[in-house]
Amino acid sequence: MVWRLLDVGIVDGPTGTSIFEAVGIKCSRGVSPNTIIFWRVNPPCVYLGYHQLVEKEVNLENCEKLGIKVVRRILGGGCVYCDKNQLLYSIIVNTRRSNIPCRMENAYKKILGGVVLALKKLGLEEVYYEEKLNAVVANGKKISGNAGLLDSNLIIVNGSFLLDFDYKSMSKLLLNPTKNLPGNPKKPEDGLTHLKRELNREVNFQEVKKALKEGFEEALNIKLRKGSLTNSELYLASKLKPKYLSREWIFLMDLKHKNMVKKKA
Repeated sequence: MVWRLLDVGIVDGPTGTSIFEAVGIKCSRGVSPNTIIFWRVNPPCVYLGYHQLVEKEVNLENCEKLGIKVVRRILGGGCVYCDKNQLLYSIIVNTRRSNIPCRMENAYKKILGGVVLALKKLGLEEVYYEEKLNAVVANGKKISGNAGLLDSNLIIVNGSFLLDFDYKSMSKLLLNPTKNLPGNPKKPEDGLTHLKRELNREVNFQEVKKALKEGFEEALNIKLRKGSLTNSELYLASKLKPKYLSREWIFLMDLKHKNMVKKKA
């Protein structure tokens, strides 16, 4: 089975979310093929899970001081700090045209098996998918956090592949920087790691992309063929992007929460 592989390079946070939502919509309609997207984020941003409250997760004062955008995803999962030292991946699947399980927990296990294989190809040995944390763990520390969406026949699973990591920025921008890390660490670096640290060497993006491509092909029993975004996907992404820049979307759950509190009062 042949899937499409897209490498969209370096984009800003709202553009990244617009692209994978647009591809997801087209894929669910059977217009676009099952697709894996690689991208990097610059300038840095904070990605927020769909159901999360900004006021509970993000240090807005520091974000504003440092010019860091907060971007709410359509996917669930937790709040993360992203920059250009991470390779982000998005697996977008029409379940009617794939062998991916329709149950989200089973889909995670199958898809993230590709990330585990990629890390092993790069030289890590003690690496596995931790179901309770919904993350890939290397030597006892999270190395890839993940988020997903199941909507009818569409599954999207996103994750971050950490080549290096800026713990200081993360601690300044997130209110709970150790949340969802294994072992209940006091500091992020005690529960979160990256390739440079684990392999004790510099790892380049081409090396990582090759390992991830091969890992996904093996785990999902597919062949990835390089492609590009279609004109209709680019057009839809451009129409979706203003949503991700709007205050109404960024603070969507905060506003819903405040309205609920008012009604109860």
